[in-house]
Amino acid sequence: NYENMGLMGNLRNRAGLVILVIGLAIVAFLLGDIIQSGMPLWAQKQNEIGNINGTTIDYQDFNAQVEQTSLMYQQQMGGVETPQIKNFAVQQVWNQLVTSTLIKSEVEKIGITVGKKELNDLVAGPNPSPQIMQTFTNPQTGQFDRQYLAQVINEAKGGNVQIAQQWEALLDQVRTQRLSEKYANLVSNAV
Repeated sequence: NYENMGLMGNLRNRAGLVILVIGLAIVAFLLGDIIQSGMPLWAQKQNEIGNINGTTIDYQDFNAQVEQTSLMYQQQMGGVETPQIKNFAVQQVWNQLVTSTLIKSEVEKIGITVGKKELNDLVAGPNPSPQIMQTFTNPQTGQFDRQYLAQVINEAKGGNVQIAQQWEALLDQVRTQRLSEKYANLVSNAV
């Protein structure tokens, strides 16, 4: 009996030591993770809503783009945000991120770009891109409104942060769409 009790006590002490060592290893791992990245792995993963071709999509960045897109749709429709607008904005932003990430990785490999003059033509040239046409069409008249476009550009350049963010997001859509067209043309010509 005394031997058994001594054996049990010895096992308990060893189990306690093993648990202590495992606990220290976990703490060391988490501290190493925090030192390397500035935040623990679990906190990083908590903020990650998806991954596109190896590119992590951060919740805060994604949500900011959704808010901008939703606001743009509200302004176009002259109303308040509805669940339908919000859902459409979420789908739109996710699809744009997927397209943009995949297209950018492909076009970088082969060196396709959209130059400054080409982008300016897509915005203010005689045949603006579909995104510009859609965004700056007057809902009452159904006509493309160049004055409204000029007003938004001036506000974006003039320091209106919210308008500037929306404008940059729109330019990114225009650029991505043009890169997609160039890439598709290149592939179809090769075929």
